[in-house]
Amino acid sequence: MKKTSMFILIFLFLGAMAFAHEFKKVPKGSSIKVLHPTTGDKAWTGDFCEIRWEKQGLQPITVDIFLIKPEGGVELVIAEGTNNDGKYQWSVPYNLPGMQYKVKVKASPQVMNTGEIFDLNCCLKMTSISKTSGRPGDTFEMVGKFGPEQGVKVAVLNKGTAYELIVVSWSHTKLVVQIPNGLAPGTYKTGVYCSNPCTGGTINTWCMVWRDFEVLPLSKPRKRSVRE
Repeated sequence: MKKTSMFILIFLFLGAMAFAHEFKKVPKGSSIKVLHPTTGDKAWTGDFCEIRWEKQGLQPITVDIFLIKPEGGVELVIAEGTNNDGKYQWSVPYNLPGMQYKVKVKASPQVMNTGEIFDLNCCLKMTSISKTSGRPGDTFEMVGKFGPEQGVKVAVLNKGTAYELIVVSWSHTKLVVQIPNGLAPGTYKTGVYCSNPCTGGTINTWCMVWRDFEVLPLSKPRKRSVRE
């Protein structure tokens, strides 16, 4: 019984010493404040966003940076062990959902700060299409920047109503899509939505340049003459 009590006391003593050592790493009065991005700021997927913070007092030479959901959960670890110099150039992934977030900068368990809510907008870019007309069942290519994974993004032909294109293959810089069967002939706009327009919710197409596409009627089979 005495040995057990002794082990408990030693364990508690070592834990207290470790905590005191960690606490002494950062003097009192040290602080961090996230300056950017903050309320009213906008960032874009596939683009760069400069994260800036202000620091006071002596601090560790590195920080960890996190992307935080409005309700508090971590969406993404932006950087680990980056220099604590007040700024970080973040290359925003294309596959992040466009929504509201916060940025958290952490220098130590005692010195950290979470900024205000900012808007992260989905940004898809289409620079060209391989052809401007085709018939149902035909395929064509979309070239641009779409993110490495499709996720909730949807390639469409739009004529007042969005008609989903069949995705044959998806890569960061090129999509191969197929015109669905049964689509009526006419002039459409083609592009990629950040999320499915048929499922409700906010739909935006920031950065997307929509292009004209002519859906042609299916060719009728040639009738064979009597002589043939």
